[in-house]
Amino acid sequence: MSIHRVAIKFVYAFKLCLGINSKATPLQSASYLSRTAYLWFSGNRIYSNGSYQCNTSNSSIEMNKNDIITLIFDCDNCKISMISERTNAKHELTVNIDNCPFPWQLHVNIYHAKECIRILPTIAYKFE
Repeated sequence: MSIHRVAIKFVYAFKLCLGINSKATPLQSASYLSRTAYLWFSGNRIYSNGSYQCNTSNSSIEMNKNDIITLIFDCDNCKISMISERTNAKHELTVNIDNCPFPWQLHVNIYHAKECIRILPTIAYKFE
């Protein structure tokens, strides 16, 4: 089974974007608009396959200062999940591998100079 997890702490967050992109996609200024990007934005927004999608879940997408978010990359089922430790909210996106082929890579957009995230070591953070 090919499931990977990473925990991210938002040391200082104002406006962030978090998700995946295909490693084959070149860097670009509006990377969230790439057809290979699957992302959650603070402020309750989702970008999937290059376009804005409504958040249809009952829980809001939040990434606030000191939050810890676990990202789960389920390569076998072509899904990514985001779970907030503070709110227990879980969000999932199904990834179209025709548009976002493997290998996937972590995609983070930080918009303000003072924003900071920390990738937590898996030894120090317990996954369920």
